[in-house]
Amino acid sequence: MFSIEEDGRNDLWLSTNAGLVRLTVPQEPEESTFQVYTMRHGLQDNTFLRGVSAYSEKYGMIFGGHNGYNSFFPDQIEPYDTQNRVILTDIKIYNQPWENYEEKIKHRISPATPEFTEKNNPELPAEQL
Repeated sequence: MFSIEEDGRNDLWLSTNAGLVRLTVPQEPEESTFQVYTMRHGLQDNTFLRGVSAYSEKYGMIFGGHNGYNSFFPDQIEPYDTQNRVILTDIKIYNQPWENYEEKIKHRISPATPEFTEKNNPELPAEQL
């Protein structure tokens, strides 16, 4: 983490080496949520500079990075849908596919045998490709 700024809603914005993180901590901390914004969302880069950030109601949030800076008004940033499906197509142990192991060994590794999605034609939304 390189810098932290707090917006008008008390959300924390953290610049990192993997993008910009919006951390929302409500009254009940276990209900905290976060979203990571990256170049895919329009940032100048995914890596930011240490301590190079500012916030003002007039100019918004500003974070400096290696390829320039990002400035935005946090209340205008809409949360994006984070309900992505996880699709497992295989598990490899010592570079060997799960299907190559005998049932007895599979059971020793995990009594709950994983069910994989169809390998031949998994359908992924365009944003996951």
